[in-house]
Amino acid sequence: MDGETPGFTPPQDSTPQTPPPTSAAPTPPSNQPTSGKSPLGSRNTIIAIVLVVLIAVGGFAYWNQKQNEKELEELLQFLDDFGDDFDYDDYDYDYDDYDYDYEDDYTYGDRDSYLLEESGTTGFSHFSDLEYFFETDYPTAWEVDVDDSIVAATFLSPYEDALDYFSENVNITTEDVSWYGDLTLDEYRDSSLGQIELALPGYEVVDTGDTYLGSDEAQYILGKYAMGDFDTRILSTFALDDYGTAYVVTYTYEADKVDLYQTEIDHMLRTFEIW
Repeated sequence: MDGETPGFTPPQDSTPQTPPPTSAAPTPPSNQPTSGKSPLGSRNTIIAIVLVVLIAVGGFAYWNQKQNEKELEELLQFLDDFGDDFDYDDYDYDYDDYDYDYEDDYTYGDRDSYLLEESGTTGFSHFSDLEYFFETDYPTAWEVDVDDSIVAATFLSPYEDALDYFSENVNITTEDVSWYGDLTLDEYRDSSLGQIELALPGYEVVDTGDTYLGSDEAQYILGKYAMGDFDTRILSTFALDDYGTAYVVTYTYEADKVDLYQTEIDHMLRTFEIW
């Protein structure tokens, strides 16, 4: 494993193992967020970089997103060109003939289809996603973000002190891959890995293998990647449900802090359940 230790302990061989039982984890550190200036500009800048990496991990999702962006750009260009040749003076349109209420038609980037509850484990809360059909425990001290249009949920660690500029984070995405037929975990892993290497020049695979995501058989990819001044590790664990949906849990952390939240990440992965 090239001297690296992933943020959890995977099975030592490819033979399916009995899923580990969910057990109470030690009380996590009571770190509280503190302020500080990031050399990259702001905490949001770092989060944005991490999300770029995350999107690349879901190979099909990354490709589809880029295709949608390209098609949208082409549509906007067409409308712009069309507008240059359109003479609005030729049309007398009375907008008063129409009474349309735009209020509450759409909510984009902010949803309420999730629950935050107490957990039976000290130091953890419980997250249930009613839109993407999964649940997991997460450290109570971590921030929860569900406002991204691509990522189902993001969990952000507090800063350790005023000199801590990187927020360790767990991102969860889902992807409908049912149109690919009987896609296997091996095929999904290979596609994801190919997209990561295309999207992130300099990315290196540290380890891959079989594991469990909650009670579901899963695989993981552990890679290393330099984000500006940060030497990071990206641990992605993914599973497929019976309906053709891929679930990807990505933990991004600084390489020299592999042990900082290992207990918390182990617990999150053990308590992750797909409905």
